[in-house]
Formats: sequence, structure tokens, C-alpha cells
Amino acid sequence: MIDHAPTEKINAKQFGIGDDHSVPASGIYYRTINNLPWVLEVPVSFNYTTAKSDIVKGYLKYGEWAQSNGTKSKDWYMNKTGYRNNAYIYTKK
Repeated sequence: MIDHAPTEKINAKQFGIGDDHSVPASGIYYRTINNLPWVLEVPVSFNYTTAKSDIVKGYLKYGEWAQSNGTKSKDWYMNKTGYRNNAYIYTKK
């Protein structure tokens, strides 16, 4: 959901705090300092990463997808060979 403008209910004082790299004057919203999105919309059932694990550790193509603004590795969330490190993917026991 990168660069989707916020609703009027947003607390704009939160932009730019911590790892947030939003620049509202430039239309840049909901990105980390590394250009990764804060919010994801995935078209299939999604297994999230384990607690405190960076998503790039579990989903090995995610960083490439995010940093290319979605032009590369468009299927980063799929369970294909070389796409996941299951040590960082949460599975319900």
C-alpha cells in the first residue's frame, strides 16, 4: 500500500518518526528508510514471519520486489523454491 494517501484521520505528526520515511509533501507514504512498505495486500493466504523477524529473512524475494517498486519478483510471497526461508516463517503447531 505504498504511497496511498492517508485518510483525514491520520495523525500526520507520526510521519518521519523512527523507521518511517514518509514525505507527505512529495506524495511518499508508508515506507521504511529502506524503501519497504509498512502495509501489504497479498492476493493469497499469507504466512507471516516469526516474531521480531524481518520479512526479508523469511521471504527472500521480498526486498527485491519492494526496492524495485513492484516491478521485479512480483510473486515474492509464493512458496516456490528459493523464495522462502522457512526458519523465519510462522507455522501454527
